[in-house]
Amino acid sequence: MNIEELTLHYDFYGKLLSERQQEVVHMICEEDFSLTETGENLNITKQAVSEVLRRSTKKLQSFEEKLGMIQRFQKVVAQLKTIDRELGTLEEDLNKSQDAEIQRMRQQIQNMMKQF
Repeated sequence: MNIEELTLHYDFYGKLLSERQQEVVHMICEEDFSLTETGENLNITKQAVSEVLRRSTKKLQSFEEKLGMIQRFQKVVAQLKTIDRELGTLEEDLNKSQDAEIQRMRQQIQNMMKQF
């Protein structure tokens, strides 16, 4: 799992990890610390950081396999983007009141996407 995938999994499921696992993953993903820097900050060895990170990654993957929240999220975002594009193409052929309604709907879509 690359750092982007780990960060996404952590965003969705991080609170389900132990406190120590959360610390390690947070430092790696959010603070961009190396394994050595993380170990120094937590007063543990680089090897211990690596092991905590490995177990954390495995847990996060397991949560996604069981719950599928990331997959559902990605589908919803893709659908919202498709709707937004389609509304954009419709705008060209509309009168002012219809255009205002389309703009309102597009704003709602944008607000929904920001909530994620």
